[in-house]
Amino acid sequence: MIHCVNLNATQDHLFVLPSVRWGAVNRAVATLSYPGGKGNNTARTVAKLKGKARLHAFSGAKERAASARFYREQGVDPRLTPVPGTNRPCLVVLDGARNQETVINSPSQLKISPASVAKLLAGLLRAVKPGDIVTLSGSLPEGLKPDTYRMMIRAIQAQGGVALLDSYGPGLLHGVEAAPLLVKPNAEELASTFGVPVRTRDQVLQASRQLLRKGVRCVVVTLGERGALAVTPRETLLASPLPTPRGLLSPVGCGDAFFGGLALGLERSLALPECLKLATAAAWANLGSPGAIFFDAKLVKAQMPLVKVSHLAS
Repeated sequence: MIHCVNLNATQDHLFVLPSVRWGAVNRAVATLSYPGGKGNNTARTVAKLKGKARLHAFSGAKERAASARFYREQGVDPRLTPVPGTNRPCLVVLDGARNQETVINSPSQLKISPASVAKLLAGLLRAVKPGDIVTLSGSLPEGLKPDTYRMMIRAIQAQGGVALLDSYGPGLLHGVEAAPLLVKPNAEELASTFGVPVRTRDQVLQASRQLLRKGVRCVVVTLGERGALAVTPRETLLASPLPTPRGLLSPVGCGDAFFGGLALGLERSLALPECLKLATAAAWANLGSPGAIFFDAKLVKAQMPLVKVSHLAS
């Protein structure tokens, strides 16, 4: 079982336009609205790839029933903790002429109290069995303590769960102090969180090894069109990117698809190179499908053998 934690819920609204004319009236050729958030997307990825995913997330009280119904339809077991407020709207505009996607996020609109955090964590800990994978994804909503992920990871691991962290800013900065098994920032998040340069591969590797010294067992840094680096105390791997898919490109959710692939690979006891292949293929499939995590799982299976993973000299 993979348990996915999402503290910062969104309601994503995708508009696909032939071209965007700023300062004018535009007409979309397709729209899509669905519950979002990085942990939610991770859970949907796991389910789409035939894994068992249970989602532990906050939700605006009014959206809870509709969100739970959506997740069940997606094959995810939702355990939603209702809180006052609404899921923050997220606008995604896909410009067909430029083949470019623009994302507009809004501030958190959920009112999350320490008691709500304790309630969500208690439900999670009741569900987690020794050896279960637990993913923690996304930024921390306004009002939560900066060390919230660190506290949660320590509780999860004390119970025998295996924690994986995909965050940035305070969530990542404090979360690594609890030594999760794996962390997955992208290069920009690594740089902004720890104030380190990441312009070259050697700089990314140096920053990753600093996190290993904190007790993290594996650091995976996604590099966009340059692929992904995975660093452990024993090996350094480079997963090369697949050729860019044809048609409209929708990068929203690709990092979450990658993270979900990693989690599922680990849950299936795949070797790290195979985990990277699954994650890379999932992100690639998502890139070619508008919206987050609406890709065809058959594409992942077909592309996975084509991902090249090479060992780098330490």
